[in-house]
Amino acid sequence: MKYGRKPRLWKQDIVSAYRKVPLDREDAAEFCGVVFSHQGKVYVTYHKAASFGAMSSVQSWHCIASFMAAIMRQKFFSPVCRYVDDFVG
Repeated sequence: MKYGRKPRLWKQDIVSAYRKVPLDREDAAEFCGVVFSHQGKVYVTYHKAASFGAMSSVQSWHCIASFMAAIMRQKFFSPVCRYVDDFVG
């Protein structure tokens, strides 16, 4: 408390982080389908963003989150750490 104030921490949880990563090509959507069953009926959905639970969406989000944290550290001199889809500083 050098300046009479306690240090403060902040935390930001990115909601639906993995679904915010867009596909890089429009024709890639045919490979981004999800199949599920509801009340005995089978449904197939196609997405224009990375599907939740897919390994590629996790890897893509980690690349983007690392880039965002690096920008915050290098350009804004903010002490930022991250854990999956949470940023803490």
